[in-house]
Amino acid sequence: MFFMKPQNILENSQDGFVALISAIIIGAVLVAITFALGFSSFISRANILDVEFKEKSIGLAEACVDAAIILLQGNSGYVPVAPPGDLIPVGSDSCYVWSVDGVSWPKTIRVQAKYPLVSNKSAYTNLEVVVSTLADEVVVNSWKEILSLP
Repeated sequence: MFFMKPQNILENSQDGFVALISAIIIGAVLVAITFALGFSSFISRANILDVEFKEKSIGLAEACVDAAIILLQGNSGYVPVAPPGDLIPVGSDSCYVWSVDGVSWPKTIRVQAKYPLVSNKSAYTNLEVVVSTLADEVVVNSWKEILSLP
């Protein structure tokens, strides 16, 4: 005769519980990884946009310096109006020649560009350029970005 050993009901139910908890933990880990990757993509998109805005503002500021140099070549006594200075249109955008310091040569040109004009995430570029004359030509002595304008 064969006698069957009675099975413990509690022993069998533990196997399903372990499988269920394992599935929940694995699912939670996968959701966390997906969220982290998606969020990092969103943040990097915002950083890329900031870099593009900064590149555009640098280009505008450099164009403003070029415009100021041209104005100085035509009139060595050129001085922009009181800050924020003379508005210089550059295509559909603009920048400001903030100041031109120096009674005689060398002269210090300060310009500011902001891109985009109407945004709470605009990028600013402030340049300070020292120029002098050499054989009736304006030459650049130094060119640097500064934190703020006086």
